[in-house]
Amino acid sequence: MDLGDEREAMPGAAAQVRAERIQGMLATDHHGRLKSPRLRVLRERYDQLAEYESSNGSKLTTLRRLVLFGALAIHVHMIRRCQEVIADGPMPPLLLDLFDGRRRSLREASAASLQGGFRAIEQLVLHRIHEHLQEVTGGKAKEFIASLPEGPEADAIRAEYQAQVAGSKPINALTEAYWKVGYSGVGPEGVRGLPWNSLLALGRRSGYLLPYDNRGRGGKEHKRYGANAEFAEVLVAATVSPGEPVDFDDFLDVLKSSFGIVLGRTVDFEAIRNNDLRVGAPVRRSVSVIESDLRANLIGFRDLINEIGFAKSYADGRTVVTTDEAAA
Repeated sequence: MDLGDEREAMPGAAAQVRAERIQGMLATDHHGRLKSPRLRVLRERYDQLAEYESSNGSKLTTLRRLVLFGALAIHVHMIRRCQEVIADGPMPPLLLDLFDGRRRSLREASAASLQGGFRAIEQLVLHRIHEHLQEVTGGKAKEFIASLPEGPEADAIRAEYQAQVAGSKPINALTEAYWKVGYSGVGPEGVRGLPWNSLLALGRRSGYLLPYDNRGRGGKEHKRYGANAEFAEVLVAATVSPGEPVDFDDFLDVLKSSFGIVLGRTVDFEAIRNNDLRVGAPVRRSVSVIESDLRANLIGFRDLINEIGFAKSYADGRTVVTTDEAAA
């Protein structure tokens, strides 16, 4: 009979370790605000969306939009976390392609911005693995690799270490070995895979990660950023306060500062080509894109916002974005 008694639930050892790891990331200041600049902005945008939904949403539609925004927030946070942790970490943009992959230069630039995000995640994970191994081994990677017990996983790490160590520092080779073996050869097959696989799945289901081109080429992993009506509505609702319409250019500034989203303004050409939002950052991989395609993409996004009823364009060329549909 005592099976139904209330008792304190204790998390398992693995859950406790995970909880300790994220304490620093979710730390708050004395005002109760998140210390992480990116998480703080994403939380503000989430609250803004909730305010919009409280007066405009229905139950099912609200749930869909909140889940969609949650998927986007995870995506943005994972990509931007590298820049918060590593001083010279990259800040790749999210270039939305409004032409369904029909314009090659735009399609490739959008796909390149997504790949830049994946590289940022890889750089962050490698940094964390390197820090941990440096602490565990005391910098003595050779002795550490020799002390590993016999077994298929340790054998795989040793083999990968030997493949990486030529022309590389031992600790860096050990880091690469753990990165590659850890994500490809450890655990049940159903949970293996690189950390951005979850982002791909979330993005595909949420609608902002689309096939590389409109013929479906590229497989599951080669994607580009896109936008449909529902995604555009979420972006407006999360950034524009009710009763406070904003100019289209100011709206784009908020999208860029909040999520890293760019569409093709002249001011963003350099960031798109450098695949990095940091001004003056060293160019690691230059992206080639036709400027006329970027301008057309910008107009396409403006037209999409107009079509869904959240903006109005005037004869003087000005476009105003608002969540007050009647005012638009």
